[in-house]
Amino acid sequence: MRFRFLAIIGILLGLLILLLATFTAHTAALQSFRDADAQARRQDKSVASTSLQPCANPQVRIAVPTRVLLEGEAETITIRVTNTDRVECDITLSLVAPAFTLQPADNQQLVQLTPTTSAELKWSVRPTTTGTATLAVTTGNTSEQLGVSVISGNGFVPPQHATANYLGILFGALLAVASLLWWGALQSRAARAVPQSAPQSAPHSPPTSPTPPPTPPPQP
Repeated sequence: MRFRFLAIIGILLGLLILLLATFTAHTAALQSFRDADAQARRQDKSVASTSLQPCANPQVRIAVPTRVLLEGEAETITIRVTNTDRVECDITLSLVAPAFTLQPADNQQLVQLTPTTSAELKWSVRPTTTGTATLAVTTGNTSEQLGVSVISGNGFVPPQHATANYLGILFGALLAVASLLWWGALQSRAARAVPQSAPQSAPHSPPTSPTPPPTPPPQP
């Protein structure tokens, strides 16, 4: 009886852990995303030159749709460069991204701009490792740097807020299933331990002795 009670407690405890971990997983994952986004933005940096040399002080802006990427997930970044000088000039942009695979593979592009005009360049970047990485664009004496956080798709490496929820879901499910199997085994053992009553046979009537044949009367 005690083992059955423990099995029932295990089933209820496993289901409770499973439900709590499942219902709070979304909140934990959202908090992980916010933390990773904030960590990426702390890497941002912008440097501009005050030189009067033509085309040495263009304006550069990097647009990244999201600051949190999954490992191996490709994302397209857009770089907008503006010629703030009053002369036409050629501007060479260099994208420095050691933790990413680039498409096109050449990390430098040349653009010709008339005075006060802008152009947009695009690269597809794919992270190769998890952690906080940096995308840096340099042209002339201008540099723009953006941080990007890369997380794994399984939610375990590196650990995140939702990692505990995922472990809770796994542990709760295993505990509930194991306790349920244990309870079933105890029920089966208890059923086999109950003695089965022997089937009652129909009562037998006592055997009757054969009736002797009648004695013939004596002859005169």
